[in-house]
Amino acid sequence: MRDILRTHLLSQVVNTPTQKKNHILDWVVTPGIDLINNLQVMDKCISDHKVIVFELPYCKPKLVKRTITCRKKNIDNQALGTDIQRSAEDMKNDYNKNLVDTYNRKLKQLLDIHAPLKTRIVTDRPSAP
Repeated sequence: MRDILRTHLLSQVVNTPTQKKNHILDWVVTPGIDLINNLQVMDKCISDHKVIVFELPYCKPKLVKRTITCRKKNIDNQALGTDIQRSAEDMKNDYNKNLVDTYNRKLKQLLDIHAPLKTRIVTDRPSAP
């Protein structure tokens, strides 16, 4: 087993017996001994095995805040549809060569009326294990 650990550059860091008959049966395997702090083997009389307690040098990452922009989804679709129809009728006689741009601009104006953009700051949180 030690050869396998060495082959993969791993270390077993428990050097105190973990079983009542003075055997090291419970291991803590790491890619480096310096990753484990304050390793303790304690007899809590729970079973014939002792408890292994240690600390990992882990710094909680800072939460990232970002700005999002969205529109509300629960709008009055019927009123929006009516306004789009009116807008299309108004453009029937408009023979502007940029008709698509005009339509897009009017549609954006209607969306801004019926579902205005809202900007919020949200915090990205890591998913729980």
